[in-house]
This record gives sequence, structure tokens and C-alpha cells, in this order.
Amino acid sequence: MKKIEETDKKLFGEYAIAASGFDENEQKRLIEVAEKLFSSLKVVFVDLSLEQKTLSEVFSMQHKHGFLQSLSQKKAVIMSGFLEKDIVSFMKTMREYGISPQLWAVLTPTSVNWKFKDLVKELEEEAKQISEMQRKRGK
Repeated sequence: MKKIEETDKKLFGEYAIAASGFDENEQKRLIEVAEKLFSSLKVVFVDLSLEQKTLSEVFSMQHKHGFLQSLSQKKAVIMSGFLEKDIVSFMKTMREYGISPQLWAVLTPTSVNWKFKDLVKELEEEAKQISEMQRKRGK
């Protein structure tokens, strides 16, 4: 896991996010955030039909795919093609709008070929490991 810097470096992939696990109100707020900060940002909501698809296939979907539909998985946001500095701004604004994904990730040349559900599982494992390390440090 690499720390995000606030630079103009463009990260891998098409300029988009894939989101899962959000209820209808959160989906609407997420679209508001995307439109407020980045007018051309594509948002794909990962519904049950996309769980088994690769991230490449997920990001190939149309803007607002799955919007206001029942979404799968835990709350997660996968970011693609962002400038590093925009990731920090996006995450901060999401919190201000009361949208709190449990899992965050940035698309990479490796993860683009993973199934969405497998990446979420991996992110859950990483989150558990980090939580365990923090718990041990706190003792």
C-alpha cells in the first residue's frame, strides 16, 4: 500500500470511479460530489451483474450504470485515472457529504484484470491486517 501524494501525477486507467454497497441516498450524494468536483468523472455503480466482472469490464460500463439499483458487496470506491492530488480532495468531500466507504482503492495495471469481488475481498483482508496492527500498537 503506497501513500498518495498531492501531485499532478495521473494514475492508471480511464477517469472514473466504481462504487458498491451504497444506498439510494448515498448514490445520489456521490453523483453530486462527482459533478461538483469533476464534471467529466464517470461513475459506475457495481450492481449484482458486475460482481463477477473484471475491473476492466466494470470501468467499460456507461456513466451511472447501476444508479439507484440494489448494489452488491461492502461499501467500496475504486478510483481510476485520477490525479494524485484529486484523490485527497475527493475523499475529503465524500466525508463532508456523509458518504463513508469502508474500502478505498486505486486501479492499477495489476488490479484491472481482477474480478471486482476478488478485489473487494483483498481490500477487506488488508483492512483487517491494518486494524490488527493498529490494535497491537495501541497496547
